[in-house]
Amino acid sequence: MKFNTLLIINAIVAFIFAIGALLAPTMMLTMYAMDLNPAAQLMVRYFGACLLGFGVLSWLSRSSTDATARRAIIMAFLVFDAAGVVVSVAGTIAGIMGPFGWSVVAILLLLGIGFAYQWFASTRSQAH
Repeated sequence: MKFNTLLIINAIVAFIFAIGALLAPTMMLTMYAMDLNPAAQLMVRYFGACLLGFGVLSWLSRSSTDATARRAIIMAFLVFDAAGVVVSVAGTIAGIMGPFGWSVVAILLLLGIGFAYQWFASTRSQAH
């Protein structure tokens, strides 16, 4: 998959979840069978703000040709996706997120695989 295609997909996913988290945190928490208390809603909104920033970064950097910037972007998203998979698996197994939590695991895992591929492809191209 091309770098810019992966970033476009990443941006779309980030924007969808960001809008939901910022504008409808109760609905987002209900989808994942999570507690609806005000503290949880606030944390979902903070998460939405982060995703909004990630979406903007993905969208604006999709055409970047600077190798150093691209590798930094790839690594940042790879770390986010890997950590997100671990947190989501733990939360789903513990019953905190409910069965729909596996959808988050799948999304983050697929994006993480895409960024891992980009990382190794960029490493190979720098070696030559």
